[in-house]
Amino acid sequence: MNAAPTLSVVVTSAGRWQHLQRVVDQLSAVAGDGALEVVAVFGGSDPHPAPEAQPGVRWLRIEHSDVFAARAAGVADARGTYIALVEDHAELDPEWAAQLIDAWRAHPEADGLVHTVRMHAGAGVWETALFTMVFGPYMGTPVANERLPVPGQISFRRSMLPDGVPPVGWLEYDLMRSLVCSGRLAVVDVAAPLHVQPVTWRAPVLAFHAGRAYAGCELQGRATSRGSVIRRMRREVPQLVGETLAGRRRTTGGVLGRRYAAAVAVVLVGHTTGQLLAVATRSPGRSTAALE
Repeated sequence: MNAAPTLSVVVTSAGRWQHLQRVVDQLSAVAGDGALEVVAVFGGSDPHPAPEAQPGVRWLRIEHSDVFAARAAGVADARGTYIALVEDHAELDPEWAAQLIDAWRAHPEADGLVHTVRMHAGAGVWETALFTMVFGPYMGTPVANERLPVPGQISFRRSMLPDGVPPVGWLEYDLMRSLVCSGRLAVVDVAAPLHVQPVTWRAPVLAFHAGRAYAGCELQGRATSRGSVIRRMRREVPQLVGETLAGRRRTTGGVLGRRYAAAVAVVLVGHTTGQLLAVATRSPGRSTAALE
């Protein structure tokens, strides 16, 4: 077997093979040189065969149409010293991977690195509302915060992974929480990926599923009490509102805008409602699959 690469980039989709192909093409020009490998994981029912093999790229398929399960399978297959998670709706700068490898060399003390993400210029009001809810602290100049990073802006040491395939949701919540709480998570300046997700009116629905997946994975099959999750929500929801609005103001000269304010209110209500339903059912339901 060839020597392990420095960086594995895991990109996942539960839509179609071609959704992955765009991101893979952005990386394939620099993959295969021994420093970078790409693990592209598809979870779904696309009847078409996997794309042809490319140097430095591995294509995997799982049965479940669930992007959380696809990420878990991808990181278990990755061989790199460091693993980066990438969304299938991201546009990557040609220098992104090389800059991320350099950032790891500059931060030997870290177990995880977080980088900023940019919103595309043509984003509508609903997409903007959802983006600011998710990435508020990282809009403009990143600010100190305790927000869990999300896939698409995180890389971590492979040594942080358990043996085998991690449980669904472990990467997105347990690992991220441990990195934040340990203080071994560094914010780095690399060429920020462009986030392209024209969700329009589906933004509140996605926010609902994000909230239910978050709280549901925290509760399902665990000894965590409903009361502890409610107490966490009482702390985090006001913080989420504040960080969302602050992120918007940092990029608009302090202006919110009425249409934005209305849209972000609906998105935040959707996210909170999803968490409350998860508390009532102690389950994420099908939200992990619906998020794709």
